[in-house]
Amino acid sequence: MTTDSLNFFHSVKKMNKLRSPNVLLMSGFIQYLKNPFKKISSIIKDGKFEYIILDRVFFLKDINLKTLISIQYADSKIYDSSYPSYLFNYKSFVNEFYNLNFDMISEWVYFDQTPGISNYSKGFVFKKIIIGLNKI
Repeated sequence: MTTDSLNFFHSVKKMNKLRSPNVLLMSGFIQYLKNPFKKISSIIKDGKFEYIILDRVFFLKDINLKTLISIQYADSKIYDSSYPSYLFNYKSFVNEFYNLNFDMISEWVYFDQTPGISNYSKGFVFKKIIIGLNKI
């Protein structure tokens, strides 16, 4: 489905051939990627994003726990399946974006949780950190 104002692409590289957006929106799927920060780093490297908006990312309530992988079970009324899901350590997660030269400028909390594990979900806006603009 494509319109004058909405397009879908199979990769950031293909998108850059036709468009050059400055905002990346990712909602509700980062925790399901095999290597989330490796994939995010690749997407950021291939794009020209000034802002990243992340929505519905799950975090552990215990700040002393490291990021872990849980097993999420689909509702058997829908289909019988399970899949791995990351529950991130908040500080480590935000630091990963800082290491990619993005600074958090906004965040919000949701009230949905993964059953059986003390967690919460959040959304964020990160802004690209511009380094070295001044010439001598």
